[in-house]
Amino acid sequence: MHLTVTHFGYSPLKGARHQARTIAEITASGPTFNRRWALVSPADRTVLRTVANPSLMGITTDLINDGDRTELTLHIPGAGSYTVPALTNAATSTFTSWGAEKQLAVYNHRVNDALSTYLCKPVALAFAPRQNLVYAGALSLVGSATLDDIAARLNPENPPTADELAARLRCNLVVETSTPYIEDRWQGTTLTLQSGRGLPTELHGLQLVAGEGIGRCAVIDYRPDTGQRTAKFLKLLASYRPRNQRGEPTAGVYASLISA
Repeated sequence: MHLTVTHFGYSPLKGARHQARTIAEITASGPTFNRRWALVSPADRTVLRTVANPSLMGITTDLINDGDRTELTLHIPGAGSYTVPALTNAATSTFTSWGAEKQLAVYNHRVNDALSTYLCKPVALAFAPRQNLVYAGALSLVGSATLDDIAARLNPENPPTADELAARLRCNLVVETSTPYIEDRWQGTTLTLQSGRGLPTELHGLQLVAGEGIGRCAVIDYRPDTGQRTAKFLKLLASYRPRNQRGEPTAGVYASLISA
């Protein structure tokens, strides 16, 4: 099955704003730098959860990866911009994220003071040298017709844009479809991507196999640019969408890389 991609995006910093990206480096674990950085609490050695810290979404990021160097720039509202290198070869220590242990390298950098002031709690920036922090599937994918249907249900008079919904759902890929939720039927199907206008050419020809539906949590109720709770998105999905084994309503599907 051939699908045209209309949006590609991710956030290098877990919990920060989902943004469209112009370069796509895809590996078996998904976009190479998707959620490779995170904020941690030094006191209890945990990774910060977005649902408990929605103001994280106010942070935007720029990523530079030219082969010889990888740098992340964080733009923190009211606190300026800070650029840090990837700590690829740094020593790591153990932190816990949703009950799973993660090996992270913690920065000793003034960005930690800015982030702590912004979030009103002591935090530190950390990097995962070996894998991204969330990797239930290589990529997350949703159909454009699904977004259109959700938008009409959320606000028939003034529906949110597809871009806003894509950012709320934080899917890596939006693909062109004509039937809402058709992606629910694709499990086990091979998907061949075609890169839409203005999107990374690296996506063209990628082959994926569709997997299970993506369970949703309360993060989708928050505006993806401010972190303010502005919609009853989760309640809406729970009223009519199938649920996964954890009881979460699903929207979109995971997809794993087969080949380029």
